[in-house]
Amino acid sequence: MLTTYFTCPAAIARLEATACGPHLDDYTGWLAERRYRRSLIRLYLFGIVPLGRWLEANTLGPRDFDHLALERFRTHRASVGQWRHASGKIKAAFLGAQRFHEYLVDRATVEAAPDRAGRL
Repeated sequence: MLTTYFTCPAAIARLEATACGPHLDDYTGWLAERRYRRSLIRLYLFGIVPLGRWLEANTLGPRDFDHLALERFRTHRASVGQWRHASGKIKAAFLGAQRFHEYLVDRATVEAAPDRAGRL
């Protein structure tokens, strides 16, 4: 499925070399099933590269990318100025990491965040 969105062997190799690589074909299909536009799927996939680097730097894998790790990744992206654009809009790379987390929850690879509704 990944090759449906990328034809450049170097781009595919860069994506597959990340800690997330084994999940990318299924993740790409998961995004397509949800009718994300082709251009957005490509942006979300490019966001996997910094996520994969962060996971590796923190000795984590996709099975460790739970809601707490997602928050740590957001904090990291903010600390290096890569979370929001100057306009305030959240960058696609982080949104791709969020979607990847949702995919992992959907596939029961990680647990969803506890529901905080109704708690004081």
